[in-house]
Amino acid sequence: MSGNKNIILISVLVSAIFAGCAIKNGVTYKKQPIKREEIKTLIPKIDQKKYKELSLITEALYLKYSNPHKNNFEIFYKLYKATKDPSYLYEAVKNIIKFNPKKIDEAIEIIKKELKKNPNDEKLNSLLATLYLKKERFKEALEVSKKLLKKRKTKQYYIYAAISYLGLHQFEKSVEYYKKAYKLSKNVDILNQITTILYQFLNKKEEAVKLIEKHIKEVGCDYYICDKLAKIYLGNNDVSNAIGIYKKMYEKYKEKELLEKIVRLYLIENRYKEAINYVISTGGEEEILMKIFMAQKNYQKAYEIAKKLYKEKKDPKILANLAMLEYEKSKIKDKKVINKVINDFEKAMLSLSPFEKDNALFFNYYGYLLIDHDIDVKKGIEYVKKALRLNPTSVYYLDSLAWGYYKIGKCKEAFEIMDKIIDKTDEDEIIEHYKKIKECLKKEDKR
Repeated sequence: MSGNKNIILISVLVSAIFAGCAIKNGVTYKKQPIKREEIKTLIPKIDQKKYKELSLITEALYLKYSNPHKNNFEIFYKLYKATKDPSYLYEAVKNIIKFNPKKIDEAIEIIKKELKKNPNDEKLNSLLATLYLKKERFKEALEVSKKLLKKRKTKQYYIYAAISYLGLHQFEKSVEYYKKAYKLSKNVDILNQITTILYQFLNKKEEAVKLIEKHIKEVGCDYYICDKLAKIYLGNNDVSNAIGIYKKMYEKYKEKELLEKIVRLYLIENRYKEAINYVISTGGEEEILMKIFMAQKNYQKAYEIAKKLYKEKKDPKILANLAMLEYEKSKIKDKKVINKVINDFEKAMLSLSPFEKDNALFFNYYGYLLIDHDIDVKKGIEYVKKALRLNPTSVYYLDSLAWGYYKIGKCKEAFEIMDKIIDKTDEDEIIEHYKKIKECLKKEDKR
């Protein structure tokens, strides 16, 4: 009886025992109690060898399902030694590969010993190739792989050879065998390996791109491989083709993050109209449209969308955006406008997490507003510090902090900050702040 059949038999027996019922002619009957005098006639004569095998199978089965991550090599190897059934040896070795890497050398020796008896056992050779690769014994793995490929041309055997050549730094050969595996399967993970080697080790970037483009055309836009191609395009400053790939991804996966990437790339190239048209064509995601209009400095249009969205969602982030847009769209920043903006910010701040990176923009904007208009400079500084905790290298946030220190007469602290960032920006407002803070410091030194 083979190992697998025994395991199936035990599974059925265990199920029947726990079910507490008998099956006859396809109908289930409840078991009747067995009388004491009938017991002797029910006990069969037991073959001790078979009994030992079934006991070991029961133990292996129990361990397999009660603790599937446990190292069960010993029990399967005992079964193999007791029965000489190779299926148990396969299970024992597979268990080592998964859960006990320290025994890989031992497993290699066991398989080599078995292969002396049966050198053409395909499963044992396949396991041996896997074990050699696990130990990074690439030369030996390659020999076994080639032996397997003479027997059968399979995806897995080509991969064994490809990994072996890669480990031996024979990159051209590795690509050759990966390509054979890919041809049989069109597997995207194999394609990723091919293009990585072409791109990083062989400097064949154009070939890598063409292979991915061909795969997308023939097989479709798998998320990982399309994302990889888009990043290659961006690395080559080919924004238009990157947008095209992200569009394919968005059509398939409908992820908001992909739509935002597309819009961001359009905005980098100042293609506002195309960004707006694309978002509208995909359903008109209003929050994203609002951001496009903000980037375009069309504050009135952005404000109208934000107002509508806040009415629908009552989201504090949208309220914070609404406050910023109220300020930006107002040509005259009078007391009425400032008070409305402050009221909206105060309401939003109650619900904005100090740990969410996106909120840094709102903390800085509100903080700077309080500082620049001399409303509450110290409170403004605290909000700017909140923004800096989330984004400590932002030139804009550091400028806000320096401006706050300047406003409360801490010119030395303000200048120390500005001196570190002034070469990193050409913003007129920041340069103006720098000049005023520098003047203030000079006056302090004269005292």
